[in-house]
Amino acid sequence: MNRTILFLASLPLMAATFTSVVTKPAFAGVLNSEPSRPMQLAQRIVCPEENPHQFVHAETDHFDVYICGRDLPHIYISIPNNGVGGITLPLDYARDYTFIAMNDDYRDSYRYVLSRHRLEVIRNGRTILSERATWTW
Repeated sequence: MNRTILFLASLPLMAATFTSVVTKPAFAGVLNSEPSRPMQLAQRIVCPEENPHQFVHAETDHFDVYICGRDLPHIYISIPNNGVGGITLPLDYARDYTFIAMNDDYRDSYRYVLSRHRLEVIRNGRTILSERATWTW
């Protein structure tokens, strides 16, 4: 009788240990699919404290683009791959996997458009940059 009680009392501990081992994969990806990148333990922290949730990370040939917010997407962050400079702007539009940020602080008007497959930068109505975007999760 005492052994049965001891065994039953230890079941939750054994189950908790088992589930913590089972639910933490060594890599991110789908089995029997294309090879995926190993999960990075130390990811780049880009989103500011007031908008800490990263909704999107997109990579292009020249930029890393992040869409951040709290409950909803609120900010567009673009960092050049060379690490020099970068911009952070409030989003003017966020719908259907398309995010638009505007920068009217200069004599020219800039519109940054990130869609599911492209990043476009438009100055005064003319596209000055159009690059393929790959979203990473």
